[in-house]
Amino acid sequence: MRRLIRISHLLTASLTSCASGANLAAPLWSDFSSAFVAGSGFTLDPDKQRTVSLEYASGYRWGDTFTYLDTTFFRGDERTYSLFGETAARWSVMDSDEDRSNQAVTDVLVAASLEFGSGTVETFTLGPSVDLNVPGFDYLHLGLMRRESLNRSGFNNSDGWQFVPTWSLTIPAGRSEWVIDGFAKWIFATDHSDYHPNFQFNPQIKYNIGKHLFRSDARVYLGIEYYYWSNKYGVKSSSAVDSDQHAVSFLAKYHF
Repeated sequence: MRRLIRISHLLTASLTSCASGANLAAPLWSDFSSAFVAGSGFTLDPDKQRTVSLEYASGYRWGDTFTYLDTTFFRGDERTYSLFGETAARWSVMDSDEDRSNQAVTDVLVAASLEFGSGTVETFTLGPSVDLNVPGFDYLHLGLMRRESLNRSGFNNSDGWQFVPTWSLTIPAGRSEWVIDGFAKWIFATDHSDYHPNFQFNPQIKYNIGKHLFRSDARVYLGIEYYYWSNKYGVKSSSAVDSDQHAVSFLAKYHF
């Protein structure tokens, strides 16, 4: 009898553990989207570019993930297209059951990412991240990351430190809304003298036309994207080489 009770306890503990693991593995939310971006003003690459992007984001009790892949098409260049993407995950170090919606800092996390794509671009990043509760913002995340190049050739001698804010805010407008979101990336300290500190600023301003054309919860956006990048690829801008980018593009985005 005691043996049966022990077995019963072990089975109960195992099932509880499996259920707990399933709860941690199941996403609380997820979002998959595709975008088309076409514009000009790019430097150290063909001036005019068209990009098709795929993005997937998901949230869990333990943190969140984000992955994107850009396929960029060129005209008048020996390359017909180029791939670049990133996959990232953040693990919370705070109690997921605690309500911090009224606090300035809603979460503290450990973040890691892998940049990948055509050429020698593979880079691993690791560092702390915080989520802030700022009035008017849907979210505001700040990350301080250590960069480690997985191949040190070409433009990717980029070992160093970076600061990365990401944000989103929604502005209601009649039956729909405007969304302003994006990211910045400031590589402010580098390990190698031939790779210079650089700064990226990439906001999008878009209007949801989906609520006019389809159902009330549809998200189909039209707008513009601005992409500023000083010392692009870590190349020092000078009179001989202008590596400061000011690109403006048309944007169309659909959330599945």
